[in-house]
Amino acid sequence: MKGIIALLVGGLFAVGCASASDFPADTTTTTPPSTTVSSTTTSSVPAEPAIVFTVEESGGCMMMGANCAGYHFWSDGTVEIYRADGATDGAAEITGSIDPVLIARVAAELGTADLPAIRASLPEGECRGCYDGIDTTFTYETIVGTVPFSSTEVELDLSVPLFAATADALQAARTTLDPLPIQER
Repeated sequence: MKGIIALLVGGLFAVGCASASDFPADTTTTTPPSTTVSSTTTSSVPAEPAIVFTVEESGGCMMMGANCAGYHFWSDGTVEIYRADGATDGAAEITGSIDPVLIARVAAELGTADLPAIRASLPEGECRGCYDGIDTTFTYETIVGTVPFSSTEVELDLSVPLFAATADALQAARTTLDPLPIQER
């Protein structure tokens, strides 16, 4: 599994060296909502930009209203911020960008990470939202689908390089982009 993920991530970065005729036709695309792309592409490799990971908060940030944030991190550095409870009909409330190197670092760590081994090595998580704290979920896009790590299930230990890279990108988004405006019930 570790080798497959490394191959996928390496392939995403190597695609720039190949021509469209090197790949069979595919009719799927993944683009940020603000980008318009034809419904057909000439590559079987995911169209750039693609979501690399998401971060969702829940719990105590809901006390006054729908104030928990969900972040989507795209490979080109785009970051979209949503209300995590879906209160905005699926539309990002804030869109901006951070240094794409931070997201590439997450992708590189993801490519070499043994996700089952990481999960097995982590202590049990706790429900911080149960006592007005904030629970966090890191969800990574992989060749086998999305892989979530929720703080209610496992401790998101920032000594794990993948989690440290994710926290660095999240911190950059929090300091670079405007925060969600507070909503009251």
